[in-house]
Amino acid sequence: MSNNILKQIQGSQISEISKLLKSSQISSKELTLSCLENISANVDSNTYITVCAESALKDAEMADKLIKSGENTHALTGIPMAIKDNICTSGTLTTCASRMLREHVPVYDATAFNRLKACNAVLIGKTNMDEFGMGSTCENSAFGSVKNPLDRTRSAGGSSGGSASAIAEGTAIFSLGSDTGGSIRLPAAFCGLVGLCPTYGSISRHGLISYASSLDRVAPLAKSVDDCKLVFDAVKSDDNFDKTCIYQNRASKRIENDLKGVKIAMISQLWNQKMNPEVKNALEKCAARFEELGADIDYIDIANIEHSVAAYYIISCAEVSSNLARYDGVRYGSRATKASFESFEELATLTRQENFGKEVRRRILLGTFMLSADNREKYYKNAVKYRNYIQNELENVLGTYDLILSPVFADTPPKLGEFEKDPVSFYENDLFCLPFSLAKIPSICLPSGFHADSMPVGFQLSANAFCEEILFDVAKIYERQVRSC
Repeated sequence: MSNNILKQIQGSQISEISKLLKSSQISSKELTLSCLENISANVDSNTYITVCAESALKDAEMADKLIKSGENTHALTGIPMAIKDNICTSGTLTTCASRMLREHVPVYDATAFNRLKACNAVLIGKTNMDEFGMGSTCENSAFGSVKNPLDRTRSAGGSSGGSASAIAEGTAIFSLGSDTGGSIRLPAAFCGLVGLCPTYGSISRHGLISYASSLDRVAPLAKSVDDCKLVFDAVKSDDNFDKTCIYQNRASKRIENDLKGVKIAMISQLWNQKMNPEVKNALEKCAARFEELGADIDYIDIANIEHSVAAYYIISCAEVSSNLARYDGVRYGSRATKASFESFEELATLTRQENFGKEVRRRILLGTFMLSADNREKYYKNAVKYRNYIQNELENVLGTYDLILSPVFADTPPKLGEFEKDPVSFYENDLFCLPFSLAKIPSICLPSGFHADSMPVGFQLSANAFCEEILFDVAKIYERQVRSC
């Protein structure tokens, strides 16, 4: 029965699945069961840290009752979802994929998750990730690497790799993750999905366990643009628990049938980066499609954009050093296993050595170095000045152009284990996402075809702050054109 349901909804958008639920052609319980069966069949992908089978079935039964009662239910009612394991869920283990939080059960829900619960969506489970969100390949997890469902030898992208894998393998219909420097866009590109990194402040960060507070964003992943928009609309808006959450629906031109009059910029310094030739060819064909749809495209220059990588890592590591200072074996998190300690410093040191992974420790050390008295002016304050510079530069570009079109990654999804061989090249690849992260503007990642090795290629569109509507409008037109080919 459940396998037939998965075949029945294959390729369907959430709005279409919702209609099937409301017409009783399928039930939320049957749909949830099929997702749970798929989890059992895909254990080796290592997508989930916690599977909420019992509570998911109860929530699905409740959703079925609400639908049958004739109440005016939300389109997400009864739809199975996955949540990244750095987003707090009351009564359910939330680990950040770290030994430090391996027994952490929050007593409250993150605002974004609470809003999805209010829609009566069904939580299937908490997804695997890079520890505390630090990584691009989902290999920095205390629970093992996430494997790409399209090729189990490859990365699903990071840090929200589990959230992307859940959708790609059919164990959830949509998911929530987070994006600090590309953590939604990379997994979306690697798994052939649609991922939105929204404007900073459009979705509450309350209940999102901090990595870098001035850069972290809760973000949705789905199979289609409409699905992504549906989830975004459900979780956006102000929140008294997060004073940085100041959602505003900024007026932007609305696009309906074609892209005539839409002006798109392509930043030369990004497109001139070393890329896999076949990936670059696919992305250039994507740009040509936009021109066929009526858009005007120009190459532009932004001086010093390559410094985004250094600025991002200085700022984010500095904030990591501050945010993770609480994990000392006394105030928060797990404690070192040694029976007794001579001093607090010994306890804190051993606690962090035992419970933080290598990448987290590396970034804490970098951040502490950047914030030291001798280096604060030289590194941290200059990085903040650069962030202001790139914000102004991109704002100026988006004063003339409606959108910016850019790559997400220079190659297809890497093989698992490649990061350890050459971590610097992976940090350098972050250049495609980091300028937009530093500027706090929204970007949407879309699939642009497949490489000869059958792995997906993705690109991103970026817009002015709080102009998600034009991103969705243009992305839907592009998606419709690609599907009709």
